[in-house]
Amino acid sequence: MNIICWIRSDFRLEDNHMLARAVDYLEKDEQANVEFVFWVNPDYIGEYDARQQYFFQALEHFAKNCKTHDMPIRFIEGQEKDFLEATEIADVLLFNAEYVEPFKSRDDGIMKKRGDKKTERLLDRHLLHPHAVKKMTDPITRYLHRIKMLFEERCR
Repeated sequence: MNIICWIRSDFRLEDNHMLARAVDYLEKDEQANVEFVFWVNPDYIGEYDARQQYFFQALEHFAKNCKTHDMPIRFIEGQEKDFLEATEIADVLLFNAEYVEPFKSRDDGIMKKRGDKKTERLLDRHLLHPHAVKKMTDPITRYLHRIKMLFEERCR
């Protein structure tokens, strides 16, 4: 099973609904693999300003962080058809929902055009309070560490 996680503006490796769902698939199927993609669509970039500079710096930092964990991100540049072609190998496409326009309509279109292929738009929410994870002896921390290790192992 080929799983693609479509990274968008949520640059968290921990406490991320999409990544947690990918781990669920990995635990159920030993042959499954995960790939991370980020779509650079010129139609959504607009004029370069300070906000975009911050976003792309955060994306660069996230991509480097992923790479150090053997989870590199493949960048896809182009229009919707380019994204669909580049992700057509995915048996499952996962992404965290964006419910503002024009992104909601874009996502609706992607889901429709993928047809019968499994596509999951996940409602992301913080799964844990920021202070819930304190030390390695906490059950939650041990669980998150196990997920991280499984993810790193499967993404190599």
